[in-house]
Amino acid sequence: MDKERSIFRSRAFLNAIYNGIVAIDEAGLIVYFNETASRIFNITLDKALKRPIMEVLPNTGGKLLECLSTKEVLVGYRLQGERVSLITNINPVFEGDKVIGVISVFQEVSEIEKIAKELESYKSINNQMDAIFVSSYDGLFICDGNGIILKCNKSSERLIGHKNEDIVGRHVGDLVKMGYIDRSVTLEVIRKRAAVTILQKLRNGRQIIVTGTPVFDSHGRIEFIVTNERDITALNKMKSELREYQLCAARKKMVCGQDICLPDIIAEDEKTKQVFQTAQIAAGFDTIVLIEGETGVGKGLMARFIHQTSRRRKAPFFKINCGAIPTSLMESELFGYKKGAFTGADPQGKIGLLRMAEGGTLFLDEIGEMNSDMQVKLLKVIEDKELMPVGATKAIKVDIRIIAATNQDLAKLLSDGRFRKDLYYRLNVVQIKIPPLRERRGDIFPLISHFLSKMNRRFNCVKNIATEAVDLLCAYSYPGNIRELENIIERLVVLTSQNEILPEHLPMHVTAENMLSASFADNENGLTLKQMLRAYERQIIQSAMLKYGSKTMAARALGVNQSTIFRKRKKTLRNAIMH
Repeated sequence: MDKERSIFRSRAFLNAIYNGIVAIDEAGLIVYFNETASRIFNITLDKALKRPIMEVLPNTGGKLLECLSTKEVLVGYRLQGERVSLITNINPVFEGDKVIGVISVFQEVSEIEKIAKELESYKSINNQMDAIFVSSYDGLFICDGNGIILKCNKSSERLIGHKNEDIVGRHVGDLVKMGYIDRSVTLEVIRKRAAVTILQKLRNGRQIIVTGTPVFDSHGRIEFIVTNERDITALNKMKSELREYQLCAARKKMVCGQDICLPDIIAEDEKTKQVFQTAQIAAGFDTIVLIEGETGVGKGLMARFIHQTSRRRKAPFFKINCGAIPTSLMESELFGYKKGAFTGADPQGKIGLLRMAEGGTLFLDEIGEMNSDMQVKLLKVIEDKELMPVGATKAIKVDIRIIAATNQDLAKLLSDGRFRKDLYYRLNVVQIKIPPLRERRGDIFPLISHFLSKMNRRFNCVKNIATEAVDLLCAYSYPGNIRELENIIERLVVLTSQNEILPEHLPMHVTAENMLSASFADNENGLTLKQMLRAYERQIIQSAMLKYGSKTMAARALGVNQSTIFRKRKKTLRNAIMH
């Protein structure tokens, strides 16, 4: 009775064990199969007990039989059941030296593996967070809900100037007491229980933007406070770069003729675009600019463009032509004079252009025509930023930008002694050379269209130019540059009675130049100089006769006698018959 009770208790204990237990006798028959094993393998006791192990557990039974024959312990053998992963330890059971059976203990590891994977996942996330924390460019600072410092990253150390090991475990208020920071965002977060952003001043004089964010636990208590620190110097730099980008973008729009009060700017040719790009850069710096170029290329327009795209654009812009003002009046025009300075002077005195341009730009056109005395006085204004009006005893400070222009070769004037070397080097800080129109032919057609529209608006008419006439205009060399082109278009619009401007309406010098070009091209056929001149002369006379309709009018237009026209036409006809 006691033996049966002992066996019953043993089975009860074994059934209560979380691990599965399977035992076989020396014949390989299952003699014990506890309830956990029944659950793991999904086999009832009646289908397991006293049956061969290989029939009941074909995937595992082989290892038990192997242990029965080898008498060796097998530890940590892993096997995969139908529903779960298992680890088993298999031990032989001895009676004396004889093996009378084998017992195997199975442990289900699916749940353990799941927990292990979750643990690995948490470790990975934690590593990622640590990597972000350490490598962040912004300073990161973490405190607990009471303001005790838990950790900070290298960027925070760099910004504030402390070491992590020196402050961890201390209260954040100690940083204020030690002078690292002027105030604490963490204390503000604890007080307001909400995210707070402040400007923080550091003891090295720099300012940083600091944002503190609370992290709440499930009970609504502040568990952590995460602080983000960013150097405001970097932000200011980005803002400055953004402003510069916006300014450059605005200037580029201006170069394209948009949002600018200089509608006559045409920049289609690559050479012109390069010139305006240089001018655009120069406009951003308050320096003297020297513009060089032939008469009529648009030096005045370029000067006004530089003024309009500079920081002085809202201030006055004054122009003075140094070659158009008599030498005796130049000083009073530029510098002004005090009342009673000389006989015939305005009794109230006069403010010169240099003072009138205060804060703005003074454009000195044809600077090469300025006499030597005035060059000395101008040099003093440039160097000292002050001027002395005629008749005054005290200099006056001025803030102006000077742009000079010339159609002469200042370097040659320098070598000839007609221009001061010191003034030349003062003026020639930024040099802008505007090429003549004949060297930027990409601008000619757009300029023709622009001036035609301009004249149509001015004279309230609707004129257009025939393609053949446009071709001739585009081929012309324009010794007078843009000014000459504008005058030609104005003349054509005014004097052409019909709405379409044809080649015969063009000025004689335009068509004559094209004829001469054609004659030179004919030299490819081996014509002599004499033959080319005859052909050129013939073309000019024929063109004049077609245009004016009579020998009298043609002779007058060409500046020769009527008899000359008659004689040359007769000679041309005779040569044509002979050939």
